[in-house]
Amino acid sequence: MQQPGQACPNPIRWETAIHQESPLIRPDQDQSPVAGDVAGPGCIAWVLLLVVGFGCALLIVVLSAAAGWTEGQHRADQTAVATQVIFVREQLERIPTDVANRNQILLATRIAALATLTPAVPVVPQLQTTATALYWNSQITATPVIPPTVAPTVAPMETQSAPTDAPVLPGGTVVYDLAALLAEAQMHITFAEYEEAREALDAIIRIDSTYQQSTVRGLMSLALIAQANQFYRSPSDTDLAEAMRLTDLAEQYGPIGDLDYERLIADYYLDIQRVIALGNHADAIRLLNTVRSYQTIYRGGLVNFNELLFNEYVVYGDTFNLGSDPCQAAAQYNLALSLYTNAVVQQKRDDAQTACDLITPTPLWSSDTAYPGGWTTATPAP
Repeated sequence: MQQPGQACPNPIRWETAIHQESPLIRPDQDQSPVAGDVAGPGCIAWVLLLVVGFGCALLIVVLSAAAGWTEGQHRADQTAVATQVIFVREQLERIPTDVANRNQILLATRIAALATLTPAVPVVPQLQTTATALYWNSQITATPVIPPTVAPTVAPMETQSAPTDAPVLPGGTVVYDLAALLAEAQMHITFAEYEEAREALDAIIRIDSTYQQSTVRGLMSLALIAQANQFYRSPSDTDLAEAMRLTDLAEQYGPIGDLDYERLIADYYLDIQRVIALGNHADAIRLLNTVRSYQTIYRGGLVNFNELLFNEYVVYGDTFNLGSDPCQAAAQYNLALSLYTNAVVQQKRDDAQTACDLITPTPLWSSDTAYPGGWTTATPAP
């Protein structure tokens, strides 16, 4: 019981003191492990175990990721191949419809798309041939505008006459699809079909010379120059003449560049061939000496102007020999030998020179009487 005047103890501390009794430890109690007990693993063993476990887990993750990426790449490749196969199949299925509808622009677009694929689509060359054949079989079509039932009160304006091969209904106005013709010309130039391109462009010019004038003229110039270059490199003399004709046409549409020089040399060459065929060796020699100032090798080595000139000198010398003029013959043989050394020609030259030296001209008149002004009379020689 609390005595009077004595402070009342703190109830909280009292309760704490009751419930928080310190355990009693006997001095003879030993806290060390009892002999015979097994001790747990050390710190190093636990660290090694954790490292090995983490490494195995990381390896499993990496292998799983690699396997997943490989599988994904394989599936992506399969998807891309399947997509390309579907695309090719769709284009090939639609091409017959384009051919039936004579839709040359769409047909050319599909063929161009197929030509860019890898691996190559094996039927592309046949499709290009089909497109070309479609163009050849097609003609310029005209869409007639049906005239109104009531005659106009104003006289119709004079329109440009259509090509003679275009169908025109009586009293109707002909409307041409010039855009389609221009697209055809561009397609033919893309495939190096310059003759077909020129035909389409020429049709546009005949129908309406003002339509896309700069584009049409530029394409015409390109087609003419490209085709002329092809003919200049042909081994046929007939192709050379055609190349010169195309060069003349190309000049009407703009600058022709190197074609001017090609035309000059071709002109010389054809003239040389013509005069040689006529047996006019003097003109042939003159032309050959002129063209040699520009070049000596022509048409990729097929023609050597030095060799042609050598032969002309020899043949010209032979004609003098046959005409009993060995001095002139020797002169022509010497000119030939100035180009090439040739034993046969050397022998001809020596023989002609010997014959020339043996000819001693006998004067028919003597000059013993002087004329006024220094001239002398001619007295018959004895």
